[in-house]
Amino acid sequence: MEEKDVSLRLYIEICSACNLQCKYCFEEGYTPRFINEQNLYEFLTKCSPNITDVVITGGEPMLHPSFYEICQFIADFASVVVTTNGTLLNVSQIKKLLRDYPSIKLQFSLDAVEQSFVDTVRGPGVYSKVIDAINSLHEFHSQIGISSTLTRQTPQMIDKIYSFAKDNHITCYFPSLLPYGALCANWSEVMPSFDEYIKSEKKLVELIANDSAGIISSNKIDWILNRYKSSYYPNNGLIDNELILKIDSSGNILCCPATDISYSCSKISNIQSIGSFQELLDNYRKCTDCQSVGVLSDCIECSASKFCRSEFCGNCIHMKSNYSEINEFLCKTIRYHFSELIDATEEG
Repeated sequence: MEEKDVSLRLYIEICSACNLQCKYCFEEGYTPRFINEQNLYEFLTKCSPNITDVVITGGEPMLHPSFYEICQFIADFASVVVTTNGTLLNVSQIKKLLRDYPSIKLQFSLDAVEQSFVDTVRGPGVYSKVIDAINSLHEFHSQIGISSTLTRQTPQMIDKIYSFAKDNHITCYFPSLLPYGALCANWSEVMPSFDEYIKSEKKLVELIANDSAGIISSNKIDWILNRYKSSYYPNNGLIDNELILKIDSSGNILCCPATDISYSCSKISNIQSIGSFQELLDNYRKCTDCQSVGVLSDCIECSASKFCRSEFCGNCIHMKSNYSEINEFLCKTIRYHFSELIDATEEG
């Protein structure tokens, strides 16, 4: 495998600890751990030629005592997105970091442009801290974004979130749901009905389709469109040339951001050379775990099954989870969008 013949995005969970207890977090009852930065540096030094961009996550990554040093080290060879709840910012240090490293972007968690809702699901005072942080960093607006999870409040908030991002010249991102952790325990409290959820995602599709400025994005919508296109144009490289790996706070190398230690194939301390890392990547590319996680009873007759193939990031978890109601809900949303695409294609 030649260097960078694939686009490799690396999610690095530099700590599992967090200062909040959000009601839809994918973590629940975690043990606070902090990645050994020296082991991380040694790994990245060997493997940096293969890495296109890095997402630094947690927990809350700013709790790591070497947070700023880790960001600087990685930004020397890759673009960096830092996902943060925005409550622990040292504004002067962050400004220096963003000024010195234009390739670093901060992505704040902000699920609604409404204080009462955010404070209810994330904690009292969180909303004002995030807004203050965004305002304080206005001069770096091109390096700032917000991430909004689709919840009960979102259908009424998507336009407002988009307008907020547009008015502040920042980006907004809507990540896919990961159906494990605290979200499952609080599902009925924080999640909308299926019809309202689909309404939210249809609004996202509409905004993304008309967004010429590149303000709004959603990994789920992108995946659905890429998968659909790839089924008709299999040689376009939309899927096969992209790999996403995760390193957790214990140094385990995981096959995707939505999995756990049971799918670890190696540790960063075991990678001795660029060759051994390339071998690991080749093994991941040949991995059949995603195709073999099993199917739901409806998959056999589902018109979208040839596009989905149980591979969406999140299916790997929810196809095997103990929450059948949530499994069916999320699978139904994917089926809905593929069916809409099929109908649109046939009409065209």
